[in-house]
Amino acid sequence: MSEQRVFVTNDRWTKDGRLDPDDEAVLKEAAGDGELVVMNTREAFEAMKVEKPAEFDKFHKVMESTTGRALTFEQLVELSQRAGETFGAFSKLTELMTDHQAKVVRNLRVGEHCTWRAVARSCYIMGWGKWSPASNQLMGMALCKWAAELYGEDYMKVPWN
Repeated sequence: MSEQRVFVTNDRWTKDGRLDPDDEAVLKEAAGDGELVVMNTREAFEAMKVEKPAEFDKFHKVMESTTGRALTFEQLVELSQRAGETFGAFSKLTELMTDHQAKVVRNLRVGEHCTWRAVARSCYIMGWGKWSPASNQLMGMALCKWAAELYGEDYMKVPWN
């Protein structure tokens, strides 16, 4: 019987969208010789709370001691999504996005269900800039964030995620 492993991501299309080759490599490595279950942060916290309540309580206490107060689930998710200055720097690169580019990004993400890595690689290949690696997930997120805002939408909500 193979070991079951959990991969946590808030990228909606990792479960059933168009994966970048780097997505496939990351998922393959995460699975090892076992079965891989892909969950979002909320699903993972809920599963941990039910299946491993002692670990969940321990994790929650560590987070509380780090921040100095009890955190809500939403605050924990927010903390887990922050990738700091790198995302901010990538966001700065996207501020000059044209309407045409926003349309392309929206089609990749919403129309073709590309993961954030696949969006980044596609835009890199089109010559929109230089970042490393070409499939940088944070860059894909930044591209989607800016494009979604140009449409008055939120890249973390339906239909983007």
